[in-house]
Amino acid sequence: MLKTLQNINNTILNARHRLLIIYLMMINIVAAGLEALSVYLFVPILEFFKSPQDYQPENFLPPVLVDFVSNFGHLGFGTFILLIIVFFLKTMVMTLISFSKNSIITSIRRDISILVFAQSISQNYIDLVSTKISVLMNNVTTGISHFSNGILFSSINIMIDLFMITAITVVLIINT
Repeated sequence: MLKTLQNINNTILNARHRLLIIYLMMINIVAAGLEALSVYLFVPILEFFKSPQDYQPENFLPPVLVDFVSNFGHLGFGTFILLIIVFFLKTMVMTLISFSKNSIITSIRRDISILVFAQSISQNYIDLVSTKISVLMNNVTTGISHFSNGILFSSINIMIDLFMITAITVVLIINT
């Protein structure tokens, strides 16, 4: 599968497409970090609900987050506010990822469609006339749609999931 993705990267995608995909992967790293932080914050929240009178955020949170939580007066309330902020940021980043992913896939599909159509109509006239219009339309629409939605979209989703799994695994290893 990696060999196929490398061939697609080298033959079909141009430099602009590669930059857009790298941009998307960088946003995914941020989202994975926020996802890991949201999982990490469940431990202090659960600890607060288990024993509110004995709750000490410095036992669970890094010093920067302890300072933030301390600004709210009540430590449990501050931790809960921190969790809400992280979830809000994570939702915003995931929305940006979804929008970016769809626009990047659409852009790549459009560019490849234009390229395939231009190559099809720039061929020899006799070859163009002898080609069935249904075959030409199938190449331009269905084949490219299968590529963009099947291979490219799925590959990007796998990469996103790998980032998330890695980040959550790291947090779980650190917490145990």
